[in-house]
Amino acid sequence: DDNFILVFYQPGCVHCLKELPVVRELSKKYRIKAVDVSENREFALKYGVSATPTIVLHYGGKRKFLVGEHSYGEIVQEIEKMLANGQEG
Repeated sequence: DDNFILVFYQPGCVHCLKELPVVRELSKKYRIKAVDVSENREFALKYGVSATPTIVLHYGGKRKFLVGEHSYGEIVQEIEKMLANGQEG
């Protein structure tokens, strides 16, 4: 399955800590990989991540970046849009 979510974060990042409950809730329904930028700098640079938190959605054969804090509903809405668009093409 090529559908998954990458969550780029840094320990001690206030915004990342605020996003944590949303990520935990998402993990109940979606496949998530959390990436500590301080330990995986090269991987983060490969994705062009320059701020945390950054959520990278991989759905419907597409990639979408969400930088900063987002609600559970906002993220799910983006995933649903990506899946719908992927099915049309």
